[in-house]
Amino acid sequence: LGCFFTGDTFTGYRALVWLRTSNRLMELLAETPADRIRGPSSLLSFCYDSYNWTTLFPKNKQDEYPSLRVDCHLGPGAPEISGLDNSHFTALTLKNAICDYIRDRSDGEERPDVSLDDPDVPLFLHADREKIRVYRVLNAQTMHKRGYRT
Repeated sequence: LGCFFTGDTFTGYRALVWLRTSNRLMELLAETPADRIRGPSSLLSFCYDSYNWTTLFPKNKQDEYPSLRVDCHLGPGAPEISGLDNSHFTALTLKNAICDYIRDRSDGEERPDVSLDDPDVPLFLHADREKIRVYRVLNAQTMHKRGYRT
């Protein structure tokens, strides 16, 4: 999926400023061995239980949740599980888990909106033969669209 480094959130933001070669910078939120996922319901359970989603989706001053977008890549050797063989529906499973999590912790009716063009919290799910990983994308657009030339 790329190269990895460790650090705190500030290190990630510094990397956003100074990296010249990366296309996307992502923070790993959760991962599980691929063989633990047996179908859409187990993926939904993993996504629901793997992270405290309220930390990424706090209400703003207008009492609204940040918007989200979930992209998905089913890499080589991704688990060939019925119902998870389509990247669009796999991404929807993660989105549904997050919305259910937020709804269960609010008064039952509120959830983050989905924004395909300009999300506040872009997320990325990657599945391959070994692991299923959920990332928060730190840069909303690809890095080459930062508005200046090197």
